[in-house]
Amino acid sequence: TFEEIGNKVLLSGAIWRPGEYGVTQNQRISDLITLAGGLVGEEASPHTGQIIRKGKEGLEKLISFDPEKALMHDPKNDLVVEPLDTIRIFAAAEIEPDIRYISIAGSVRRPGEYILREGMTVRDLVLRAQGLTADSSGELELARVTRGHNSDIRQIKIDRVLKKPSDPDNLKLRPMDRINVLAQGDRLLEYEIIIIKGEVRRPGPYALKQRGERLSEIIKRAGGLTSEAFPEGAVFMRKTEQIFAQHQLKAAETIQSDLYQQAVLDLQADLMRAGANISEVAAAGSESPNFVIPKGEGFGNKKDFEGGKVEGSVSLSKLFVDKGSTDISETEIESSKAVKEETSRFTGKDPSSKFLKQENMRIPIRLDQAIQKVGEAEDLALRDGDQIFIPPIPTTVSVIGAVVNPSSILFKQYQGISYYINRVGGFSTGANHARTVIVRSNGEVFPLRKTFSIKRGDVILVPPKAKLVPRNKLAESSQIAQIFGNLAVVYKVIKP
Repeated sequence: TFEEIGNKVLLSGAIWRPGEYGVTQNQRISDLITLAGGLVGEEASPHTGQIIRKGKEGLEKLISFDPEKALMHDPKNDLVVEPLDTIRIFAAAEIEPDIRYISIAGSVRRPGEYILREGMTVRDLVLRAQGLTADSSGELELARVTRGHNSDIRQIKIDRVLKKPSDPDNLKLRPMDRINVLAQGDRLLEYEIIIIKGEVRRPGPYALKQRGERLSEIIKRAGGLTSEAFPEGAVFMRKTEQIFAQHQLKAAETIQSDLYQQAVLDLQADLMRAGANISEVAAAGSESPNFVIPKGEGFGNKKDFEGGKVEGSVSLSKLFVDKGSTDISETEIESSKAVKEETSRFTGKDPSSKFLKQENMRIPIRLDQAIQKVGEAEDLALRDGDQIFIPPIPTTVSVIGAVVNPSSILFKQYQGISYYINRVGGFSTGANHARTVIVRSNGEVFPLRKTFSIKRGDVILVPPKAKLVPRNKLAESSQIAQIFGNLAVVYKVIKP
């Protein structure tokens, strides 16, 4: 290489004969340019040249000069050349803004920047990008830089241009042009399936014709409803992932877990205020994840409790007392064991919501209104994986919860809730009348005070009251088990 020969330099760039040249003492840049045939007038930059010079310990130094002034023997630019110098004369195109490129984006197979060739048209660039993708709308926008700070935007039907190169819209491209091929957002890129079952004439899976196909349309394609169909009770299921975003599900799980743990602590506090000793309950509850009740003053230990003595604690059937020794009866020990067993079953459960974890979720719909009011809010747009079940006409109304004899009663038109409550024997002791709810057959739930009529297929749900039994009965193990069993289910749901 030229570096192995100490008296040579390398000259490159916009000169007629670039290459290696031998140098003599006090030889200057103008001498080398003349030896190389001079500057290429059309290409050379009139003001830019550089020398890369080897310094001490191998370090390189960059020196700039003006080639034209060097040729005029300007001492500041016509520098003395040293052995091993690398000299470059820059072409004008190398330092001016690069305007030889055009770009294409959007619904094409290979979006990106392309070199502008002479005579290149819109059609040529789309073909260079390997054509359109499946979601292309058949239209594109051509953005062209104009004088000033504005762009000229033109809408072009690319399908027509691809078929006919002589189309007037097949414009010649200019430097810096940008093409954006528009997509059709509602176009199906692959088939999407929904399933319809029950009281339709042709049940089964159906492929959506287009995105946004509505409920009323799919019922029509399925041949319509049968004479036994009950559209008011239609069950509509949708994939959970299409209802909630993943971050929403995680946030809901966290909130659910926090509320669950708080409910457990509130329950323990209420029992303590009622006079129940829950030192054993605390021990059982602390075995569950994220649930810790610290032991301190007023809490006994297992050894003393089983031995019939409790230090600094009280029995289940008594009020809290000062520190001291209190005799514990066998009945109270059995009661404590029952409390421990019931509370352990409660606190050890997974606090996360099964509702949020299920693959599909039910969305209450009013199919009868969707069929009557096509295209309106009740006429849902369908998505991949949706499932629709249309039941037969129901003949009963169910009454469950805190009633004497929960059961289903034959539906009778124009009868109110009292008719059905009376048919199951009335409310049981401890029924929470005010919080009775009506569950419609389509999945909607309404409080009793906002419901003016009972319909076919309704479920009347009467919840129990969250009420602690008197302190003098807390020692009975069966009642303690019942307290924990009931409160575990309804405590947070119906607590004001």
